[in-house]
Amino acid sequence: ARPHGPPDPVAGNPGGPAGARAAERRDRAYAATSVVVALAAGLTAAMGAWRFHQLLL
Repeated sequence: ARPHGPPDPVAGNPGGPAGARAAERRDRAYAATSVVVALAAGLTAAMGAWRFHQLLL
């Protein structure tokens, strides 16, 4: 799905199939991190809203 491009060690792209695999692995790690961060933020917001709700009662 992503153009492999020329080998670019600085950008972390060795080029070729290995580079494609590395980029895929990096994208998966980034997606997993994003999901965890979003869940943590949602949980924090829910707890904050619940505490605020308790204060109002």
